[in-house]
Amino acid sequence: MKKKLIFILIGLFILIGGYLMIGEYKKIQLVKEAQKKAEDIVYRNYEGIKKVTINKEYYKITPMGGLSVGGHVNDDKSLTFNIGFQIEKDGLGKATSIFIPNDFPTEKKECENKICQ
Repeated sequence: MKKKLIFILIGLFILIGGYLMIGEYKKIQLVKEAQKKAEDIVYRNYEGIKKVTINKEYYKITPMGGLSVGGHVNDDKSLTFNIGFQIEKDGLGKATSIFIPNDFPTEKKECENKICQ
C-alpha cells in the first residue's frame, strides 16, 4: 500500500514538473519573439538608428497579459526604450506602447502617433 502511494506521488510530481517546464519554455519563446519584434520596431519607427541593443535579461510579464522588453540604441545607454506587447492566446500580439526619453532619435514621419509594426 505504501509503495503504491509513493509511486502515485512520484508520478504526480513528475507531471507537475513537466507542466511547469513547458510553461517556462513557452514564456522564454515569447520573450525571445518580443525582443526580436522590439528591435524591428525601433528600426522602423525612428530615424538615425545605427544599432539597437536589447537587454536580454530585462523583461516583465504583467498579470494582465502584457510583456515589456527594453534596451538602448546607438551604443548610448541613456537612449533607452521600453516596448510593451499584448500576450494573446496564440502567442505574442502587437506592440501597444513605446516609452522613450526626450532626447531619443526623431520619429519617422510615417510613424508619427502610431507604432509602425
